[in-house]
Amino acid sequence: MSETYLVTGGNGYIGSHMCRLLAQHGATVHVVDNHAASPAEPVHGYGTFHRMDIASAECGELIAWLRPTAVFHFAALANVPQCQADPLRAYRDNVAGSLALFQHCVEAGVRRVVLSSSCAVLGEPEVELLDESLPLRPASVYGHTKAMVEQMLGDLCSRGSLDGLVLRYFNAAGAAEDGSLAENHRPETHLIPRLIDAHLAGEQSTFCIYGDDYDTPDGTCVRDYIHVEDLARAHLLAERWLVGKEGMHTFHLGSGKGYSVREVIEVFEKVVGARLPSRVGPRRPGDVARLVASVERARAELGFEAKWSLEDAIRHALASRLAMATTAG
Repeated sequence: MSETYLVTGGNGYIGSHMCRLLAQHGATVHVVDNHAASPAEPVHGYGTFHRMDIASAECGELIAWLRPTAVFHFAALANVPQCQADPLRAYRDNVAGSLALFQHCVEAGVRRVVLSSSCAVLGEPEVELLDESLPLRPASVYGHTKAMVEQMLGDLCSRGSLDGLVLRYFNAAGAAEDGSLAENHRPETHLIPRLIDAHLAGEQSTFCIYGDDYDTPDGTCVRDYIHVEDLARAHLLAERWLVGKEGMHTFHLGSGKGYSVREVIEVFEKVVGARLPSRVGPRRPGDVARLVASVERARAELGFEAKWSLEDAIRHALASRLAMATTAG
């Protein structure tokens, strides 16, 4: 691989893994990140960093100069509670920012865009496994912003301005197998890092489960967890698959298996060899009961199947948190 790629949000959790994988395959990587939702300093050395906003004129000039093979678009405000609390920021960052980025690509003649999207665009369909044919019915501000970005990209693809891939994630989890590239959001809202923080805090900490009255077997939310390195690999497969194809194409990326919050806690306790005290708190705004992917299309067309298990994701995430704590100390 000798191509040049632009990765927006490449200093963030999933974007950083994507940059490393591209670099490992011999690509030239350029990262655009305004650090609004990621660490202020680069977290990896797998590319040339450009500290700028995707909506800026400077970003447009960079894309025109680079003429990258494709743009991997990860940049977004992805914190669901923050989006609920501040819709103006969510629509500005996710929708207006993406519109400007798409315009930069069209004006520079860059054809391929790989969009980081979310199962949040689907709301809460009344089916067991969620496939790509379902209508968009988002139930949160974050889901609405992602649905709007998908619509914009689809309209541009339908008129021949771009060729697009929409990759809808379910719950990204884990870290690099070597303990690097840790998940490090502030504030942290994702389940596995919160479990690790509670575990490391010791006996004085009690983990809060947000709601136990959902329509699920044990009353807690059910999610499909996919390892972040599996996600990065799926992006690479999908971008290669897009070569020579026109229009917009959508794939769901997950493991195809759902775990409730209580089931994740049980797996976590098995990994760490200790009990984690918990309590039940109120539901979080925007959460739905169950989101589990149908992975048939990704398997059939991309040849993608998740390699890592939930237990692997927890082990890798714990190792990365411990490494991060050691470095900070």
